[in-house]
Amino acid sequence: MTSYTATTANASNKITATALKPEAVISIKVNGLAHENGATATWLPGTNIVGIHVKRGTTQKTYRVMVTKDGALKSLTVAAIAGTEVGDTAITVTEPLTEGCTYKYQTGAGLEVPALDDDLSEWDDWDGESDIAATIGEDIIIAEVALGGLAKAAGKTTVVARAEG
Repeated sequence: MTSYTATTANASNKITATALKPEAVISIKVNGLAHENGATATWLPGTNIVGIHVKRGTTQKTYRVMVTKDGALKSLTVAAIAGTEVGDTAITVTEPLTEGCTYKYQTGAGLEVPALDDDLSEWDDWDGESDIAATIGEDIIIAEVALGGLAKAAGKTTVVARAEG
């Protein structure tokens, strides 16, 4: 694999790869999402991972480009209410999930919201719907992460969980 780095802005949002041989087939993924060659790419703030795979006959080559766009961590509006089962909290996020991102979460006391591109790969996955087991009164942070577990958006609230009784 060959690796490169680049910087971008919204003004330069096209992604194009040109093969040296016309019979070569090129596939491009930006943050894990397939893109047509020459199509518009939506760059997230911070690091974006671009994979370019070139195949000609039985010969294949993969390129990885780390494209950085200036910006800041997007803020999420997160709310918690008592979940269905004892010890569970139900979470809502007002903003829609960014295409190509997934949710991660962390619970505990005195948590700090991550910074843009912090690696959250060790945080727990969340499907955006299921209740989360958590302790009443602790913090919960919900984060959107892009490919590689890099933080792109986050919000924090206090856990409200279903109590016994």
